[in-house]
Amino acid sequence: YLSRLSVDNVEVHDSTNNGIYIYRTWGNTITDTLVEDAAIGVFVRTSTSTVSGLTVDSATTHGVQVS
Repeated sequence: YLSRLSVDNVEVHDSTNNGIYIYRTWGNTITDTLVEDAAIGVFVRTSTSTVSGLTVDSATTHGVQVS
C-alpha cells in the first residue's frame, strides 16, 4: 500500500480507460488537473482523498467515480 499520493498540475488526454486511477492509498490529493477524452476521468478507490481544481472534459462513462 502506498500513502499520500499527490497528483498536481497534470494533464491526461485520450485515455481509453481511466484518466487517473487511485487504488488502495490514503490521504491523496488531486489538484489543478485536466482530464480529456477518457472513459472515466478520475476513478478513486480509497478511504480518503481530496479533489480540487479538477476539470474533466468528454468523459464517456463518468467524470469522477468513487468506490
